[in-house]
Amino acid sequence: MKSLHLFMQSRNLPTAVRLDTNPPSRQEVAVRTTEGVPVEFSLVSLPLSMVESMPTAVG
Repeated sequence: MKSLHLFMQSRNLPTAVRLDTNPPSRQEVAVRTTEGVPVEFSLVSLPLSMVESMPTAVG
């Protein structure tokens, strides 16, 4: 997850998407990078079977 935190901080994006086998969920993430820089974003988790509906689920 450290690389995701750095990526989200460097790009200043509001939402990240994770594909896995768990039920769909959304969580607010507020952490600090390894350099101590705060970063906040929404993490949307979708099961692989929902990959085609990603634009609707994220939007």
